[in-house]
Order: sequence, then structure tokens, then C-alpha cells
Amino acid sequence: MRLSLSLERLLLTAGACGVLALGCAPAIQIDAVVTGKSCVNGAQTMKMELLSNTPVHNFIFEGGSSNVLGIPAVQPNGNNTMDTFVVTDLDNVNKNEKVSVEFKCAVDVHNPMVVQLANLTFFKQPSNLNPTVPDCTVTQTPTFTILWQSTPPPVAPQTARKSDRPSFTLQVSDANPLPMSLVQLDLVHIPAALDPSSLSDDNQALNALPWQPAVVGGALLDPAGPPVSTPLPDDGSDGAVLCRFTSSYDGNDVSGILQINLSAPLATRVASWGNVKALFRN
Repeated sequence: MRLSLSLERLLLTAGACGVLALGCAPAIQIDAVVTGKSCVNGAQTMKMELLSNTPVHNFIFEGGSSNVLGIPAVQPNGNNTMDTFVVTDLDNVNKNEKVSVEFKCAVDVHNPMVVQLANLTFFKQPSNLNPTVPDCTVTQTPTFTILWQSTPPPVAPQTARKSDRPSFTLQVSDANPLPMSLVQLDLVHIPAALDPSSLSDDNQALNALPWQPAVVGGALLDPAGPPVSTPLPDDGSDGAVLCRFTSSYDGNDVSGILQINLSAPLATRVASWGNVKALFRN
């Protein structure tokens, strides 16, 4: 499997966790596990935002770590349906204790697609008091942008015929005031989607998959510098793609495992990779 295929599919996945398809458009199913570390003792609430340039809909909670209480509340950021708050009740979590939430959504592809998991915060107060001032530093992740260009990329002279498919570029950047380290970004393409309950770092079978690093571990993202850009050529094949990432910002880490199932029937039709590409070409 080529790395470019995995990276293209994964970044669509990373973008997809925050966005969802309307019934009239091709949709792709996303399963995700997001993990943060509490930066305070006695945390009773965790908040985070899914920021996107596409409206967020039908967020479904699938589970969480044992210190998560009940079902997280999901609500739009005021009248802006492209940003979503996720509020999670916690069982008095201690400092450096991990908190994980598992959820499902779907995505309607947009050009360009811009997504970030932002403002992950911990509070000592319970969520029913609507705390607004975090009890420790706020954690961020990189901003992922997928750009589309209708002109096909150049081909080698020995190529028999020129591809008529568009080209894609992934940009990974830091939209925050401080530098950020992209500790890990690994990708793997698999023939069929895994059961969402298996998306865990403790799952040996998941760890045994032929993961491929998409960036050098510890790559530094400078807010004042250019984004890290990677071309994403298309080979038209379907399947499922997994991504796992870890980013570090202001001394705090966030990690995630993402799965995109390109064959899952959502909305009004099967969301194959060909459907997604056709949406960009139109």
C-alpha cells in the first residue's frame, strides 16, 4: 500500500470527525476515540470543541473510559452549526489521568475542508454549573486542511496516459499562539472497517497492523511558519483507513484513533471514495 493513499484517506478522516453529511449528499461514516490527560486533580468536567467549515450533525456517543459519567452533551456553538461543543461529566479525575471518549459521526466533503479539535479543557466544577474558566491550561491540536485542485498533477514521461483525476493537498498547521509538536501521525489502509470497540491503544491486534508514519515524530509546527504540506494523489480504490495521532501543546498531549469506512451506506447512497471524488470534481 502506498503511503499517499493512506494519508489522503486519513486526513479526510481527521477532517470528518467534526462534520457530517446531509441526506442529499454522499456521506462517509467516522468512528473516533479522543484521549486527553487531566491537568488538575478532582476534575469533574471536560469540554472540547470540534471546529469545522462544514456543519456538524448527528454526533453519536459510543462509549468512554471508566471515569466518564453518563453521555456527553453535544451542542452547537450558538448559531454557528459548524462548531460543536462536547461536554463530558467526569468522576473526580486526578492530574495526568487519561480521559477517553468514543463517538460516531459522518461527513459531507467540502472544498476546502478545515477541521480542528480545539480548546480541550478540564474543570473542577460539575457541568451543571456551566463552568467557563478552566482550572488548568487549555489543550489544542493541529488544524488540518485539505485543498483540491482540478488540474491533474504532472505525470512521468513513461506513463502511458495522463490521469484525469484532480489532485489533493493536505496542510497541517498550528493556528494557536504557541508552537505545537506533532508527536505522531500514523496511517494504515485495511480491506474492511474494524468494530469500533477495537479502536484502543491496548488492542494488540490494532497495534500489529502495518502502520506507516506520515510525519517524522516530533515535527514542530510554528504558528508563524508555513504549514506542512503533503500531496495526496488518488488511486480510486475503496476500503477503510485508520489514523492515530498525538499532538503536544503547552505541555499537554491529545491523542486520537480515527477510522473512516468508505463503503458504509449513509445518507441516500453508498459513500464510496469515487462518490467523494465526484463531489469535488462537480
